[in-house]
Amino acid sequence: MEGGEGKGMVGASGSAVRGRVLTPDGIIDDGLVTVAGARIGAVAPAAGRAAEVDVMAEGRWIIPGLVDIHVHGGAGNDVMAGPSAIRRVARALAARGVTSFVPTAVSAPLEALVAFAADVAAARRDQAVDRRAGASEPESEILGANLEGPALDPAHRGAHDPAALLSPRDLLEAWVATPGRWDEVRIVTVAPERSGGLDFVRLLVAAGRVASVGHTGATYSEAWAAYEAGARSTTHLFNAMTGLSHRGPGAALAALLHPTVAVELIADGIHVDPAVWPLVWRMVGRRLILVSDAIPAAGAGGGDYVLGGLRVLLRDGRATLEDGTIVGSAMSLDHGLASVIAAGLPLSEASAAASVAPARLLGLDRKGRIALGADADLLVVSPEGRIERVMIAGRWL
Repeated sequence: MEGGEGKGMVGASGSAVRGRVLTPDGIIDDGLVTVAGARIGAVAPAAGRAAEVDVMAEGRWIIPGLVDIHVHGGAGNDVMAGPSAIRRVARALAARGVTSFVPTAVSAPLEALVAFAADVAAARRDQAVDRRAGASEPESEILGANLEGPALDPAHRGAHDPAALLSPRDLLEAWVATPGRWDEVRIVTVAPERSGGLDFVRLLVAAGRVASVGHTGATYSEAWAAYEAGARSTTHLFNAMTGLSHRGPGAALAALLHPTVAVELIADGIHVDPAVWPLVWRMVGRRLILVSDAIPAAGAGGGDYVLGGLRVLLRDGRATLEDGTIVGSAMSLDHGLASVIAAGLPLSEASAAASVAPARLLGLDRKGRIALGADADLLVVSPEGRIERVMIAGRWL
């Protein structure tokens, strides 16, 4: 986020902001967003209301706060290191315009994953208490837990510890045995071709969770079957999955062609070449979800780190295992937003992929949109997508 106040911007806090407003119904070229407490009180054209304006975002866009559903850490903190670490990540993300997020676990023993879910729940409860008391600086809101493993294909495990992997059937049995221990989990990545894969997808759907196809050796037909069984998302498209061979189409093609499933894209220029990005957004449209897949090294500088018990090397912005396997990203979601805009995606569509689409996947009407009654999570951004001001729950950072 750029330091200081942008051109034509006045005031450090306030109840109304004026600029080019992106709403669910379209763009208001000169709009006024009024905030009432932690919610949006009104959205309207600004004509004749200049006296009400506290923040003038001249030549800037007002868009919803970013929603990152795939975050392993940041600023040197691992979300699997307990509630305090999760809160530190929440503060670091807030400064980058990520106003809500889903802490994401890598593959680990079942007891460690149960503990992670409990830690996320504790961090979320403590954060809510602090918010009501107004006792802390604004933080990115914690929305629940994401389990990227361990129900993955060993041959497509990426940077996940092979010793921690289980079949989907094993995870299904653990879930059925003690369902209350998984209450905080919102998203689970599944390799559907593995033993019990489709059964686990169906269980997640019945429990109101998001099953996401990923880290998979599935054929096109196997991946399509998972989507038809109710899987609603795709974990970091192209990475750690079968691809686009013309004689052996895989999970990536199923994700691109299925009419309803969400598709995650890590727009760091490392996981997927930028030349491929336009193909993705032209095919998936509103189904596109930008994610960071950020690891603890994000925002912390180069060096050596540990993720899921494995040594991670961060060199020149690229995070890998010692064997060269890519390990998440060292960027935050604001970087991905600006990158896809620079690559030709209109700002309105890029914003939707980083706010509307992830909020919709989680079933959160109060997030990802600038509308009456929605959470007052707002960003003031330049036409290039650079974030200049951040509001979370009605408070400016």
